[in-house]
Amino acid sequence: VELPTTVEGAVEARLRALTDDERLMLGMASCIGQVFWPELVAALYHLHEDHSGHPIAHWSDGSLDTRVEDVLESLERKDMIRRHEDPLFADIEQFYFKHRLEQRKIYDSLALQDRQRFHRLIPQWLERRLPSREGFEEVIANHYDRARSLEAAARHYIAAAATARARYDNQHAIELYLKGL
Repeated sequence: VELPTTVEGAVEARLRALTDDERLMLGMASCIGQVFWPELVAALYHLHEDHSGHPIAHWSDGSLDTRVEDVLESLERKDMIRRHEDPLFADIEQFYFKHRLEQRKIYDSLALQDRQRFHRLIPQWLERRLPSREGFEEVIANHYDRARSLEAAARHYIAAAATARARYDNQHAIELYLKGL
């Protein structure tokens, strides 16, 4: 057996060993960020379509939530992700990538159009799920920016800048206002 000689080679070998479902879930989770929520990943899975424009057939024969849980457990056993002990939201389970390099590699392997579609859906979920967006405006803006939804990104960058200004974080506020403009 030939073993990888670099860290990047070892990461690539681990990612090649994943099933298609695991790779797809990690790709969606990598778009969310280092920390992600299974509820959001399930929403992305539900909306995911194959290249022909039809919903993925193997999701129709079973419960989506059960399938997402099964894939997450498999990824936990493979030590790719971990359950967050102190989740940000009390009512939503939270996971994180064990290694940032693995998250980056899986993210970079996604097609640009898939990344943009996921980045367009993520802030929509966050806007609906978060009662108060304070502290999340910049995160939402970054997702819209990566989705190339520039008007929505600008609105959220300006809202984030106003929050930073109110906290007397003037340099950060200037940077966010410039991004918004």
